[in-house]
Amino acid sequence: MVFKNNSGETKLAYLLRFAGFLPDDAAASENFNENYDESNNSTWGYIPKPPNYSTPSGSYGLMLQNVGAVVPLSAEYYQEGFAQDTEFGPNPCDPAGNFDGTLTNSQGSGIYLYLIELAKDKTFTATERYMSF
Repeated sequence: MVFKNNSGETKLAYLLRFAGFLPDDAAASENFNENYDESNNSTWGYIPKPPNYSTPSGSYGLMLQNVGAVVPLSAEYYQEGFAQDTEFGPNPCDPAGNFDGTLTNSQGSGIYLYLIELAKDKTFTATERYMSF
């Protein structure tokens, strides 16, 4: 992801990446037995192993993970993954409104957040990947 400050002054900005981990058929069956969690470098959701999984697809997980260093290294930034208690994306005016920490036997999703202080005419680049497990 690339973020550029085209203004004439230093700006503070949020850069968010949403990850909907809701597995096959859970929403249709209203059987939400998934788990969601977070760390400084990732956010993830998974279906526990049988007999507790809630979909016909069996147990699996998906992680959104930060990979490598941000560019430029001189940029002031904060980064962290968050589990949230909704299957929908964040409110852009309140990106932290649904952050909830570890969720068990619930429905949810993940957000990876960068809080960036970026000087005028500078570009910020971050790399992430989706990884199944």
